[in-house]
Amino acid sequence: MDDKIKNPEFLGDIDNVLHPDEMFDRQVAYQTVRVKIIDKLIK
Repeated sequence: MDDKIKNPEFLGDIDNVLHPDEMFDRQVAYQTVRVKIIDKLIK
């Protein structure tokens, strides 16, 4: 997952889903998912 967050193609997928005026910080979103979900699944 850490590699995917650096992949422009992977990161570009969200652009088609969000409204153009919507503010979205990919790094903040990734860290939130990482801490709240992924880290718990790895344990």
